[in-house]
Amino acid sequence: MTSSPNSVDVYFEIGQKRTFASAIKWPGWCRSGRDEVAALQDLFAYGPRYAQVLHAAQIEFRPPSAVSTFVVIARHAGNATTDFGAPDILLRVI
Repeated sequence: MTSSPNSVDVYFEIGQKRTFASAIKWPGWCRSGRDEVAALQDLFAYGPRYAQVLHAAQIEFRPPSAVSTFVVIARHAGNATTDFGAPDILLRVI
């Protein structure tokens, strides 16, 4: 799937109890929830805080203005680490 320049590509790591949504091009911008919807909402809500960190590092970043900005490009099965509360799956991006 190809995303637009204003979109944010994300992938899910889906465990039995917890799901992580991670922004592919923005390392560290990753949040979890009980399901995909909750994980995306948390990722969106965390955008302004993530922007503050990047601003301090002099990296240009504008958080998205809507959850619909996220484009899910992959879903991967999680494991016990996922359910414990930490992301554990690495996405191969070429």
